[in-house]
Amino acid sequence: MRWRTFCVAAFLAGLSLHAALAQTTTPSTPAPGATAAGAVDPARLALAKKLISLNGGNEAMTGVMRSAYLGMAQAVSKQLPASQTALAASLQHNMADALGGIAPALIDASAEIYAQVYTEQELSDIIAFKESPTGQAMTRKQVELMQVTIAKVMPLVAQAMPQILKAAVEKTCAEHNCSPAQHEIVATAVEKALHSQGS
Repeated sequence: MRWRTFCVAAFLAGLSLHAALAQTTTPSTPAPGATAAGAVDPARLALAKKLISLNGGNEAMTGVMRSAYLGMAQAVSKQLPASQTALAASLQHNMADALGGIAPALIDASAEIYAQVYTEQELSDIIAFKESPTGQAMTRKQVELMQVTIAKVMPLVAQAMPQILKAAVEKTCAEHNCSPAQHEIVATAVEKALHSQGS
């Protein structure tokens, strides 16, 4: 069901990327030196890059991207005829590679954000934890943790999606005092989207 898979993938992408790079401390207010233009202190940027490397770097980010969007790739492949098994498998593989290819850009963007949000001392403290035995174990298990989480969360989100959309329709119409005709238009549009994308 492509519509549900797309919604789930979008939700899980944010969840996965956050968890892959999340740390054990709460970020402070933007650190002194972070300008409105987005410039950051080179020392903090270097520490942020080291932190992301300790989190698994490109390999971890690529793994997360592959896991987060595997369902989408599978849904697209299922639209191919059953006789095209090899083609479908190749398509899934190439979609995963293409999605994983944006990992370096995501890492660069994440490093800049970390350097803007965390102070130099905070980054140093987090790095010290990540270099500890517990921190290293956390990094090693990160991708596996996300894969298991995605496998368990995706069915729950997919199952809940129709009810979520129905509730959104009802709330929207309540806020805008929809007439019965307007309610029918909105509800029909959502229903058509579910059926057209799920076929």
